[in-house]
Amino acid sequence: LRCCGPPPVVASPPIDWAAAGTDFPSCIRTGVVLRNAGAFAVFGDLSLYGRAGCFQNNCKLTDKFQATSPAVCARACSLMEECTHWTFGLQGGVQRCFMRKSDEARELLQGFVSGSEACVPPPIRPA
Repeated sequence: LRCCGPPPVVASPPIDWAAAGTDFPSCIRTGVVLRNAGAFAVFGDLSLYGRAGCFQNNCKLTDKFQATSPAVCARACSLMEECTHWTFGLQGGVQRCFMRKSDEARELLQGFVSGSEACVPPPIRPA
């Protein structure tokens, strides 16, 4: 029985992202977080997608930003050259997107979802 502190880290088994397909949102993997692990963050100008929750409060050079849905993460990743994967989940009490260039630092963690750069919702139609 565990009393205190964060839950233990549980590595995720490899994910066949190609088999996950591109049909959004069924291509999303639930309960998986893709960590930076000091090597896998993709930094860029994400100020078009978020204005808060960014690395060092600088959304013009960040790998994360505050967002309301995984669809925002997917769209941002699909437009970043280095981004191959994205993660959406709660960090510091705020829902955020995280841009990644690998899925090597996968962990199982409830409350997070992840996808590949191919896992993107259809384009938004102009009003």
